[in-house]
Amino acid sequence: PGEKHWHGASSQTAMTHIAIGEALDGKTADWMEAVSDDQYAIPPETV
Repeated sequence: PGEKHWHGASSQTAMTHIAIGEALDGKTADWMEAVSDDQYAIPPETV
């Protein structure tokens, strides 16, 4: 809890994430900022 982290894919790899979590004060996640198309297109090995 309280740790900012990321689960995702790249334009070259797929990713499926299934999570089960308890809600705290009605919230199950604090979503981070959206990824732009330019960021998504960067090859993973350069990030």
